[in-house]
Amino acid sequence: MPIGDLIEERAKLVTEQRGILDKAAGETRELSSEESQEFDRIDSRVDDVTAEIRRHEKTQGHEGLDIRAIAEERSAPEDGGAEERTLDRSSDEYREALNAYAAKRELSAEQRSTLKVGSDEEGGLAVPEEWGALHESLLEFGTVRGLAEVITTESGASFHIPYVKTYAEDPKVVKEAETTPDDADEFGEKLVGAFKYARMTLASEEMVQDALFDVAGFVGRRLGFQLGRATNKGYVAGSGTEQPEGLMAKSVVGLSGVSKTAGPTGDNLIDLEHSVIRPYRANASWLIADKTLAIVRKLKDKNEQYLWQPSLQLGEPDRILGYPVYSDPDVEEVGSKKVVVGFGDVKRAYLIRDALGVTIRVLTERYADKGQVAWRGVLRTDGRIIDQNAFKTAQCAE
Repeated sequence: MPIGDLIEERAKLVTEQRGILDKAAGETRELSSEESQEFDRIDSRVDDVTAEIRRHEKTQGHEGLDIRAIAEERSAPEDGGAEERTLDRSSDEYREALNAYAAKRELSAEQRSTLKVGSDEEGGLAVPEEWGALHESLLEFGTVRGLAEVITTESGASFHIPYVKTYAEDPKVVKEAETTPDDADEFGEKLVGAFKYARMTLASEEMVQDALFDVAGFVGRRLGFQLGRATNKGYVAGSGTEQPEGLMAKSVVGLSGVSKTAGPTGDNLIDLEHSVIRPYRANASWLIADKTLAIVRKLKDKNEQYLWQPSLQLGEPDRILGYPVYSDPDVEEVGSKKVVVGFGDVKRAYLIRDALGVTIRVLTERYADKGQVAWRGVLRTDGRIIDQNAFKTAQCAE
């Protein structure tokens, strides 16, 4: 079905759902058993249509990406002279050599030389952003990565970043010859490391030997999915000691006392929104578990307007109170003392550091007796909250 028809169907389904809710509200009663069943049936169809829309969006994104043009632009000599032998990992030569390496094809001397550009100390090879579907899957299954500030370093050495530990009071008017108050922001430092996440993916030797089999695409999708899911848990809920510092786990609680059974109310969400000061709200978004989002989808404000608004445009996320909303599987669901909703400017609040990016290593012997080929993907990464003002959370009561 064309994506336009899917978007239109989704809008009609949401209208039907709201008609059921509005009818019961107008009669000041709860939904009947039949109405609840019908609402849930429509809700399931809304989820299915939404997933289909996202697949269309992803496919159109692939069609619009000219990988070769991007690689040529990045690897072109700046002075227009003769091309130097030093290559970056986004070049065509490197990408093609990595594809051959992943597919266990015989490498030429030039390809072996090219791959040295992306080698790490463990013998793995750094994956360029244009390689297969790895980075797309990494973003698709890592919600926070798609919203945060991400930097890549060429080594895994730890380094310190500053953050405001204590905020001073607002400046006051100082009279002539009066001493300026010495109250000031107190700065601290956070150590950014590189926790190593490793995942393995397997395929039969027959699949790899098949010339029609897209090895790079298979490996990229699998490793991207696995690494995206694993690292996102750290970015969302990590302790900050043996894993990244979790955005939801370690951010300031801007609102407490959310019902541990019924979940957030409309007033709760409005209060959380306004716990973040206005300059940070310009590019703010919501993070929420899928089951909690199902509760929010039924909420109205004091003007009887629904807080949740479905997207009617290709590539645009749904919105709550006018801000984009992202469902994340690693955000806690409603329950005693659970942190269930986050709101703010994630890009200003959270920094992700990758060391060298994703690296891949082909294990040719480990599963040879089973007739399988293994690829080991490694991502050394860390995440830290760098501005406590930019993002806050809502927590349920005990």
